[in-house]
Amino acid sequence: MAPVQQEGKLVAPLLPRAADDGAATCSGRRVDGEGASFQGAVLNLSTTIIGAGIMSIPATVKVLGVVPAMLVILVVAFLSDVSIEFLLRFTDAGTSTSYSGVMSESFGRLGRLILQMCVAITTMGTTTVYLIII
Repeated sequence: MAPVQQEGKLVAPLLPRAADDGAATCSGRRVDGEGASFQGAVLNLSTTIIGAGIMSIPATVKVLGVVPAMLVILVVAFLSDVSIEFLLRFTDAGTSTSYSGVMSESFGRLGRLILQMCVAITTMGTTTVYLIII
C-alpha cells in the first residue's frame, strides 16, 4: 500500500482500499477472505460482552438461590439507576464533561482517586473473566 498525496501532503490511509491490494475495503466487506470486517469485529465484541453477562446469571442463581439472586439483581439495577442520575445531575451542574472530572468536582481529589482505583480493579477483573471464558 503506497502513501497517498492530498493537497501536497503525504497521507497514510488507516485501512487499505480494494484498489491498493485487494485485502479489504472501507465498506466493511471482506474482499478476498483475509481478516475480518468492521461489522464482524463489532458483532464479535458485542456477543462476548453480552455472553459473559448472561453466562454469569445462572452461576449467581446457583450460588445464592433464586430469591436472593433476584434481590441482588434488583439492588444492582437500582444502584445503577441512582448512579446514572447523580452523574447526569452533576454533569449539568458542573463544567466537566468526563466521568473522572465530575468525580473530582463533586468529591475532590480523593473521589477522583477512588474512581480511578475502582475502574482499574473492574477492568482487571473483567479481563480475567473474559480470559477464563474464552
